[in-house]
Amino acid sequence: MWAVIFDMNGVLIDDMGYHNQAWRTYRHKLAGRISKEGARQDLTGRTNREIFSILLGRQVTEAESLGMEAEKEELYRRLYHPHLSALPGLENLLKKLKAEDIPVALATSGPTANVNFILEGLEIRDYFGAIVDAAQITRGKPHPDIFLAAAKKLGISPEACLVFEDSLLGIQGARRAGMQVIGITTTLPAGQLKDTALAVADFTEVTFAQISRIARSA
Repeated sequence: MWAVIFDMNGVLIDDMGYHNQAWRTYRHKLAGRISKEGARQDLTGRTNREIFSILLGRQVTEAESLGMEAEKEELYRRLYHPHLSALPGLENLLKKLKAEDIPVALATSGPTANVNFILEGLEIRDYFGAIVDAAQITRGKPHPDIFLAAAKKLGISPEACLVFEDSLLGIQGARRAGMQVIGITTTLPAGQLKDTALAVADFTEVTFAQISRIARSA
């Protein structure tokens, strides 16, 4: 038995431009508090609490993080809501995986509110047998924790899981978990998605047979 684990932002949906827009606005609000080191770091795939700690150059409290997260993510949802749509081919793939009884999980560093916004907005929640988000982990990507938690929830060995990811930190985390990865080029070009079995623009460019072969090759 094998399973498929999906990242959310940049994978189920092509929304990173709206996240970036929300971050630009929120960074402006934090401008006087952002450290020089924090301004240079790659933040993609990390939890919001990790991001705020990096940006501010100190460990933020849970209360601080929750307050800042609520503001930033509400801004993101407001920006993206009129454009909410699944990446081409996603629903057909989810239907095929369900028809073939392949377990499916979601593993995202995003907050629960965003998970609900996306899954309910696209009406695809029922396809996911397990969901792991930022509320259930303490270390974000590139640590493997979120992928290992998703595999555990599905009851599938990590080595038998195939991950769809768009970020370098996400790919690193999945590989550290012992999982194969198919890269999605919504965020970076294929040439930059290192250590992936395949890189595609969307789900119309990959077949169930290819996914099965890659998942079984671990």
